[in-house]
This record gives sequence, C-alpha cells and structure tokens, in this order.
Amino acid sequence: FHRALAPSKSDSHLYSPGTANGMYPKTPAYRDALRHRRASEHLALMHTLRAEDARKLLYMYVASFNGAPASELAGVAPQAAQLAKGACAQALEMDQGLLGMDAVQHLANVPEHASLHELLQVFLLGKLAEFDAFVARHGEAGLRGLDKTRAETHMRLLSLCSLASEYEAIPYKVIAETLRLEPGEVETWIMKAIVAK
Repeated sequence: FHRALAPSKSDSHLYSPGTANGMYPKTPAYRDALRHRRASEHLALMHTLRAEDARKLLYMYVASFNGAPASELAGVAPQAAQLAKGACAQALEMDQGLLGMDAVQHLANVPEHASLHELLQVFLLGKLAEFDAFVARHGEAGLRGLDKTRAETHMRLLSLCSLASEYEAIPYKVIAETLRLEPGEVETWIMKAIVAK
C-alpha cells in the first residue's frame, strides 16, 4: 500500500485486517472522518496513486459508508459504481464482501446503476447461464465497456470453480453443459482454471 496512506504501528488499532483488497478502518470516528472527506479531495488523491493503491483507497472509502443513511449512500453512488465496475473487470480476484457494502447494495435502487449491481451479482454468485441471461436482457451495453469475450472466459472459470464446491467429483458431462463446451475442450478449461487459481 502507498507509503503515505499506510497505517503506522501507532494507528494499527484503527484498522481491521482486510480481504484481498487490504486494510479498512474499523473505528466509528475514523469511518466518519473518511466518509466526510470532500469528494474533490478524495478524487485528487486517487489520481496521484498507482492503480492498485487507488483501488484500495476506493474500497476503503466506499466501505466507510456502511451504516450511513440512504441520503449519504446516494451521494457516494458514483464511487460505489466505480468500485463495482472495477471488480467486474477483475472478476477472478473479486472480493465477495463487496455485495455486503451498504453503498454497493444501494446501487440496486439507482436506475442508472441497477444493471451494474445485477452484473456484480452474476459474477459473484452466478454461472455462465446467468451471464448469458444478463446479456440477453441488457445487451452488450449492460457490460459497461467490459470485453464480452473476456467476461465470458471469466464466467466459465468462475462457473467451474462453483461446480468444484458442489461436487466431490465433477462429471465431464456437467462441466461441458455448464460451460457450454465440446467434450474435448473440458480438460483444457480445467487446466486454465488451475493456472488462473
């Protein structure tokens, strides 16, 4: 994490261990301070950071609105949408805790972001069939600029991982049907999933 933003040892009591996205503030006072940082300051700082550090800061910022009233959640919708879209683009590294964030959940109530919230749910909880159904409903425009071929690849890999949690030994036929593959392609996708892991 960027040196200027990393918590010092004396500040470590303010933080809880994060997920793959890093640390996040746990004390109400710190969350309130972060929540009320002016948006212009937040965006200016985002532009000075490396991409990975900026994602971590954005994650912290959006998480700081947990427990906030609906009026404040509406104000942070653009940042929550940015976080959700970034997560969809990096679907294989997605943090399932995103759906538990109040600001991300609120996207479902914002007309311009509702389909993005739906897409996030598909990547986190669905399989290829749900992805296909989403594209059928919203078209490629619903992917918010994501490459459809790349997104399908991610969904196949995520679907295979979901099957692994449902079966002790996954039948080849089930893999082929779920991932829409020819029988001879199954082993190739198993190897892709192993490498991606």
